[in-house]
Amino acid sequence: MNSQAPYDEKKVLQLIAAGDAAAFHRLVDTYWKKVYGHAMSYMKSPRNAQELTQDVFVKIWQQRTQLTGIEHFKSYLFIVSRNQIISAIRRKLRETSLDEDFDLPEDLLQPDRQLHYKEVMGWINKGIDALPPMRQQVFRMSRIQGMTHEEIAQQLGIARNTVKQHIVLALNALREHLRQYTDIAPILIAFIFLDR
Repeated sequence: MNSQAPYDEKKVLQLIAAGDAAAFHRLVDTYWKKVYGHAMSYMKSPRNAQELTQDVFVKIWQQRTQLTGIEHFKSYLFIVSRNQIISAIRRKLRETSLDEDFDLPEDLLQPDRQLHYKEVMGWINKGIDALPPMRQQVFRMSRIQGMTHEEIAQQLGIARNTVKQHIVLALNALREHLRQYTDIAPILIAFIFLDR
């Protein structure tokens, strides 16, 4: 496909449906930043956001034969992105001690919930500020700066298991802190602070 030709999305989707890799790369180039920005607003980690963005486009390629029947690709892309984010949250809930008997709300990513989650972020920041200094530092390095356990251990001169323990204790403290505000605290903690 000629990359200099005007972008004709319907034509691009038809070519992708037929297995045209060049057209697929054109689609990825067109929407990568948008999907990545969407993922980053929820993942809070460049690495996690990049992996999720890759997963979104892999999913689209795997289901490429359906593309010719899609009237509004941007809406389709948003739905695929949302579903990948929800799947990532559900996987994390199954893997961590935060897993409890609850269902992830399907409206988690709806625009009208954004104000609520900004408010929750304020509650979370208050909880982080209340942590002991070392635990707060380790938690911020992991969940805010996106550093691995090994990188934190090396920088602070502590054992990797000590880093892990600080993070587990911080998450437990934040879960208890958020219970005074909302009954879905475990979901929000797992959602905003997915494991690195």
